[in-house]
Amino acid sequence: DGGDGGEALLAATSVDASARDEYSPLVEEVRRKVGGGAALGDLSVDDLVGADPQRTPLRAAVLANCVRVVFLTLGVLGDERAAGATTARPYIPGTGPKRGDGQPAW
Repeated sequence: DGGDGGEALLAATSVDASARDEYSPLVEEVRRKVGGGAALGDLSVDDLVGADPQRTPLRAAVLANCVRVVFLTLGVLGDERAAGATTARPYIPGTGPKRGDGQPAW
């Protein structure tokens, strides 16, 4: 990595491949439905990833929360696009370099 820690930083800030593999079908289905105009109330875990009699109530709750997070994230991204590229953004510690100084957030 040339001694700059780039690979280590990428590994520390990337979503683990197993989590990405597990949740990507759900995320893609939410994106597809929201792109088609679905509201949050229209999105159910069973409709998005299929009914599963082995799914525990805890797992169903986690998946439902994931659906909410993806839905809200898509809304924020849409609002951000609508506002334009010049929208000021606050620095969030731990998310990468601070704007302007090029130094890592940590």
